[in-house]
Amino acid sequence: MAAGRLHLVLAWPHLVILAVLLLAVVVAAFQAGARSAQPPASGTGELEELLAGPAPTAAQPAEVNPPTPTRGRGSTPVFTPLSEITPLENDGRTPPPVAEAAPESPEPAALVPGAYYVVVQHFPRRSREAAEAAREFLRSRGVECVLHGGAGDWMLIVAQPFASEREAARLVTRVRELGKEYFPTGRYDFKEAAARKF
Repeated sequence: MAAGRLHLVLAWPHLVILAVLLLAVVVAAFQAGARSAQPPASGTGELEELLAGPAPTAAQPAEVNPPTPTRGRGSTPVFTPLSEITPLENDGRTPPPVAEAAPESPEPAALVPGAYYVVVQHFPRRSREAAEAAREFLRSRGVECVLHGGAGDWMLIVAQPFASEREAARLVTRVRELGKEYFPTGRYDFKEAAARKF
């Protein structure tokens, strides 16, 4: 200190250190200015990509090699089509497909014109199974019957013809008696059974 002032006396080593420090400050300032002049880095985008993980890649379609032509029994080559294969005709080695059974049609009632027949019961068209059950019951009791398609219904008719209504009376009585036996299980009692001329 001299006359209120600070005087620094630097030797040449001190000047070298001071010069190096000043150079480092200048270089740092230059780099900071150069970075500020560049556009903002996409650091956030890279961070989001890292967090999201790798993007799923679309599955590549597997290559299908076309079939190679082969030779059949003849001399011409047999080519396998690339389109949808249609079923072959039945070659006899496999059983043919079973066709659906057609609904049973009413059995033909060969009725003699002018003869009398005992009409056992009328059934609605939708009650075909009930009519067949009643027919089987009467057949099991020795009374042969047929189903006849009437106007909008089924008629269960005894197949035996008669020359007159009086001759059929005994059979009418027998059918009504069998109806009493059938009613608990079949819900039809054949009370309306009667001889009718066809």
